Amino acid sequence: MFDSEPFGQRAVRLGFATSEQVRLALATQAMIVEKSGLIGEILVEMEWLDPQDYMCLVQELLEKGDGTQKSHHDIQEEFIARALESGHIDAERVNEARRIQESFTRKIRLIGQVMVDMGFITPSECQDIMDTYPKR
Repeated sequence: MFDSEPFGQRAVRLGFATSEQVRLALATQAMIVEKSGLIGEILVEMEWLDPQDYMCLVQELLEKGDGTQKSHHDIQEEFIARALESGHIDAERVNEARRIQESFTRKIRLIGQVMVDMGFITPSECQDIMDTYPKR
């Protein structure tokens, strides 16, 4: 009956977290996932791209828009192309930023880890909840 129950619901049902804590953790998870997708911010964070250059490139993308809705991926790829063309960044650093982005995105998808990071549950409680799922 509860085999496919989401982690947050299970944590509430077992008394490890409140519904409000799960709601906050899910909102935080969504924000982290969205933020982790911005390769330009990773380049700035790693000090491989000057913050002013980043802002100029973003502004350029916004000003040269053709009015059509672009996907997150398309915007990111256009940003990278412009950063490379302008010499603000080199291909090696872009590739490293992509690896960081991929690694970070994989890590943050687990709501249990977000709840532990926020102090809503302990690592032990997270494991206790995980142990209630059927072994595969």
